Amino acid sequence: MLAHSKGLVLFADGCDRATASSTRLHALDVIADKGVSGWLSIRIPPCCSGSSGVALAQVLGVMPSRLAACKGRLSELDGFESKGEKEVSLNERYGGLRVKVLSNREEVLGLQDTLRLDCELLEKPPGAGLSSHKLGEQLVDKVRKALDGSADLLILHLDARAMDEGQNAELQTAQCLQTLAVVANNVWGDGNIDMLQCMMLAHRQDLGSFTFGSDGKEQNGHIHSLQDQLRSFLRPPQSSTMHNGRVLNEEEDGVEQRVIICTNHPEATRRDHVKAFDTEQICKLGGNGGFLAQHWLSETAFLLGKMPKYGA
Repeated sequence: MLAHSKGLVLFADGCDRATASSTRLHALDVIADKGVSGWLSIRIPPCCSGSSGVALAQVLGVMPSRLAACKGRLSELDGFESKGEKEVSLNERYGGLRVKVLSNREEVLGLQDTLRLDCELLEKPPGAGLSSHKLGEQLVDKVRKALDGSADLLILHLDARAMDEGQNAELQTAQCLQTLAVVANNVWGDGNIDMLQCMMLAHRQDLGSFTFGSDGKEQNGHIHSLQDQLRSFLRPPQSSTMHNGRVLNEEEDGVEQRVIICTNHPEATRRDHVKAFDTEQICKLGGNGGFLAQHWLSETAFLLGKMPKYGA
């Protein structure tokens, strides 16, 4: 455990797939090189395809069935796993873990009431008229201030679709990643600091038109079933496909999508053979394989000394 340590998550959401795959940034590569990489499995219920908070909510422990029930409207979310859990806050559910979210999506503020989560909306529009470097520098100040506060875990959530809205998807994604790289470089540096460091990336919700070959490369084609998707990669049978004894499936829970993740802490993180923040390399060589995103916060709470190790 990393008792009394802090954690920072840099979350690039809604990214253009091709741009994210071809963008190399040293500050993000450092985390992949120093730590361990893998992917989290999320689901996109059909009625939630237009919601910008689907990936973030699932990383925070919300099941896709609950997102489907509120049609992706986070302000109407009722419970993590079943209806009526609204009385349980995220803090109570995860052993007193104090989480703060900084986001450039107004919809995310809905989690403030439904999960009783500390959320702050970044200035809008977050990237208009500013270079990635200038925007990153502004966010560094906000991140440092938040880390000096009471939160155990800070999530900086930047949705590429809400960056400079006058740009196309490719430029929005590049700006999003470059901005987070500035934050990573200034806050994490070479990665050897007493802090849990995590970088996440979620693509725009278009996985239904892609599949993945045995070498980790994307191929054109339609995903026919959960078993067909990503079958060549490490999938712990329980923690990647099951929750409370039930196997998640496309018909009831929606199409599966991956959130790419790299995690580093000099004292507690094992290593793998990934050397860059590169989707193909992570899916082929990542030491963490894949597991349901809903397990991630329990594991993080354990690393930060708030909960016992969860059973995978």
